Amino acid sequence: MVGGGVLGLAVARELTLRHPRASVCLLEAESLHREAVAIARAASGDRHPGTVVAIANLAGVLDMQDRL
Repeated sequence: MVGGGVLGLAVARELTLRHPRASVCLLEAESLHREAVAIARAASGDRHPGTVVAIANLAGVLDMQDRL
């Protein structure tokens, strides 16, 4: 499950109440995005500065489409 906002937490809680033996993993997309950009920036350094911009732009587009 992706989304640690109010709705995501409510759904995760409801799932655990309805299915106590189920395993629920909650991921927060915004923090994952920040971490991915930081890793990309560290990996590419000064050699490929456009890569970080492209990743940030893609993340923005996916976020606007509710696909992130």
